[in-house]
Amino acid sequence: WEVLQASEIHIDLVRDGTYTWHGGAWTNIPAGTGTNLFAVPVDPAAPIDTNYLWSSWVGPVGQGYENRTAEDVFKFVRVEP
Repeated sequence: WEVLQASEIHIDLVRDGTYTWHGGAWTNIPAGTGTNLFAVPVDPAAPIDTNYLWSSWVGPVGQGYENRTAEDVFKFVRVEP
């Protein structure tokens, strides 16, 4: 990552089509550059299939999605047992 101000990075796992949230995590990152590695827990009740989107975005600390400073990055993923 590289940010000009302290920020939060959010990663969410959502069901494609219904956009039901099934897992996610976020962490604070300081201004500057660096690398973070963190786990994203998934709801154990999430249906097993390939219709999931991995979504990530960055925004100011303590603010919501509507104030994000980096666009969503979507990638299809498969949830397995």
